Parts: sequence; C-alpha cells; structure tokens
Amino acid sequence: MSLFEQTVSINRDEISTLVASAWGVRLGDIIKASQNHTFKAESLHDANQKFVVRVTPDPSGQHEQRVRDETTFVSFLAQHRDLLHHVCAPVGFRDSVTNLESYILKAPSLLIVVYEWALGAPLNFMDFTWMQRPEIAFTWGKWFAQFHELSRRFAGEYPEVANRIQRWSDIHHGVLRNAPLSLEDVKAMEDPTRFGILHGDLNISNFFYLPGATDTLSVFDWDQVQRGWFMYDVAQAAFTVHMLAENGSLVDHAPVPEADPAAFEERLLAGYASIVGEENVDLEQYRRMVALRMYFYETFCRQAKAEGSVPPDMAFFIDYIVRWFDNRRS
Repeated sequence: MSLFEQTVSINRDEISTLVASAWGVRLGDIIKASQNHTFKAESLHDANQKFVVRVTPDPSGQHEQRVRDETTFVSFLAQHRDLLHHVCAPVGFRDSVTNLESYILKAPSLLIVVYEWALGAPLNFMDFTWMQRPEIAFTWGKWFAQFHELSRRFAGEYPEVANRIQRWSDIHHGVLRNAPLSLEDVKAMEDPTRFGILHGDLNISNFFYLPGATDTLSVFDWDQVQRGWFMYDVAQAAFTVHMLAENGSLVDHAPVPEADPAAFEERLLAGYASIVGEENVDLEQYRRMVALRMYFYETFCRQAKAEGSVPPDMAFFIDYIVRWFDNRRS
C-alpha cells in the first residue's frame, strides 16, 4: 500500500456543505493535502473563531477506529489543563445534529474531524534563531514531560483504548518494522514509565508558541499518535536541528550556523528533566532514539520516492532528505 493516500479525490463543495451542517463552520483555504487534506475554517457566526478541518481518505475503512481512538485521547488531554495549558481539542457536532457519532463525520471513503485552532503564534522555521533561544527548547522539553505524565494517566484509566493505539512499528504501513533495536529498547517496551502513547510528530510546524510568565506550547496535528518510547517522542524535536546542521538550508543547502544539535539538546533535555528529574532522563536511550528517527526518515523518504506517488507539497522535502542520506553514505 502506498505511503500516501492523498490521491483519493475529495469534493470540496461537498465537504464544505457537510462541515457547515455538522459543526456550523465555513471551510477556508487548504493548508496541506498530503496523507490528510487539512483546511482552515471559521465559525459561520463569528469569523474570529477559527478551526481546522481534517479530511482523512479511508476507502477501505481501515482508519476509522484509529481516528476514534485519537480523538478520545486528545479530548482527554484537553480536559486536563492543570498539566497541559492548551491542546487543540476535537470539536463535537452542533446540538441540532443527532444522527452522527462522537467527533467524526463519515462520508463516502472519507473521515472528517474538526479541531480547535491553536493559541499563540507559530515559530518562523526559516528564521533559524529559534534553535538558539534557550526558552524555546526548554519549554519544548518541559511540555513533552508533562504530556508523557498525562499519557501514562490515560493509559491507566482507558487501557483498552491505549492498547488499540497503533505502535511505532505500524505507522505508515509498517515502514519501521525492520528497524534495528538494542536489547535495552526491546526490554523497555514492557516498561510503562519508558514506553507509552506519544504525539509522534511534534516538530516546529505542529505547535504554536505561547510566551508569558510560564511559556508553553499549543499543540495540534495528532494524526500520528502512536505507542512508542517516550524518548522517541523527544528525539523528534531535535531531528530538524541535526538535519540543518548536516545538510544545510532546505532552500539551497547553505550552512545554518544556528543549528547546534548539542546545545539544543542540552536545553531540550533540561526542560524534560525539570519535570521528571535528571535521574529519569536516559541519555543513552535518547541518542538511540535520535538514530531511530534518522532511520525512519531515510527509510520513509526512499520508499516514497521509489513508489513514485509523492504529493507535490512533499516532493521537495523528500528529495532533500534522500540527498542528505546519499551524502552521508558517500
């Protein structure tokens, strides 16, 4: 099965009518069309109230339970703002709609979910100074630790849902099933303090930053929720810094002096340790998880390129990654 299922066509007018009826929102511009189709939206009654509409192609019906479990998990997180200041929660249907279940609207071959819009503002990826601002990396790591604490709580309260959530080795049609693992990490899969439900893809493009007396993140894009090592989650934050340090700018491969993986990771892990304690941060496992992230990106991008079904908005990035690992090999 192809890594990208975005080739399933959608009728924008039909989606617009459906979300207006079910949620009372007006469909706006498309944000991205790879894997899922994601749109901006606003309330029909208040243009200042913004939302995100996510349309998941599901012609075979294989994604419905996964998306239901995702919305159950994220709605749980959003209810516990004592630990996480803001998570973009799934939005329920309007009261007038009584024939629809939960947060998901099923259309032919499609699943539609509406999420809250994030608080704060996005960080400018191309302004590479975000990698040098210590408060950002620290807040990122702190958020991970708080989130993982709440993730463990969810697994204890909803074990059936937690056990259904896809494993790290199942995501993207099992692209990581043959990944090399250390004996320590195999054993850690049985340890709920080290292995549990992850966001799975918390890079700079999947949160808004909220500066203030207590800086925090407003996190979205939960479609890669998975069970894995908590340090694998944290390693995603540093992957981009490693990438830019080794391969340069995505635009022209020019050096990016702001990309200093060691300094960034020191601040990231200090943020994590501020919640769990330094003794509970396994540096060796973290380094193995960074290597596993590298393995994932290389394997995913090479497979996508071989399949020849890369959507236009992903093609440049995939070529960039493949060239990077070609250079590493040579």
